[in-house]
Amino acid sequence: MRDFKPPFRMMNIDRCFRYENLDPRHEHTFEQFEIVYVDKKVSMANLQYLSELLLKTVFGKDMKVRMRPKYYPFVEPG
Repeated sequence: MRDFKPPFRMMNIDRCFRYENLDPRHEHTFEQFEIVYVDKKVSMANLQYLSELLLKTVFGKDMKVRMRPKYYPFVEPG
């Protein structure tokens, strides 16, 4: 991002690792996807559209997607 000027558009799917104890509800490894979109006049509607596009492409057009915003203080800034 230091070498180029906006707009930037990127989707990334990768494995993530947590440093915590295992229990029946938590595994140390999980998959996460991330969208980075830097440009003028970008909104949460763009994020929602790109998320739905990715999920419907992977799981099929009949996939129902909902966005549930939530605050996670342990990942800030994020």
